[in-house]
Amino acid sequence: KKIKYPGERPPQLVLSDRSGSVSIAINHTGSKASPKELAKYAQVMESSLRNAYPDAVWEGIGNEKINGRQVYYFKVITENADGKIFNQMFFTDLDSTLLVCSFNAIEKRIKDWKPIADSMMRSLRVQ
Repeated sequence: KKIKYPGERPPQLVLSDRSGSVSIAINHTGSKASPKELAKYAQVMESSLRNAYPDAVWEGIGNEKINGRQVYYFKVITENADGKIFNQMFFTDLDSTLLVCSFNAIEKRIKDWKPIADSMMRSLRVQ
C-alpha cells in the first residue's frame, strides 16, 4: 500500500496480487455526497484526471444504476515509466459521503482484467 499509494492520504483498503500489477482500492471518504451531488463530483474528477494525465486514452465515461444505486465511472489508460496502465474508477454515495473504488492493471494484464473490472463495478452493493 505504501509503495503503490505513497501520498499522505492513501485509500483505506487496497487489494492486490503479489506483484502489484492488478489492484483495487476502496476509499470511503469524508466528503459529503448525495445522489444529486454525484454528477458534480464526476465533473471535478474528470477535470482533475484530464489535467493530471493529458495524454491519457479515455475509454469510457458514464453513469448507470447498479443495484439501485447511481454509480459514476471513468475508464482511462495512462502511462508511467513502466508502461500503460488501465484504470477504472467508480463512485457513489454511502452514508451521505463519497465512496470511491479504483481498479488498475498493467498493460500485459489489461485484456484479461478489463471485463473483470466491469463485473466488479456492476456487483457493487451499498446498503
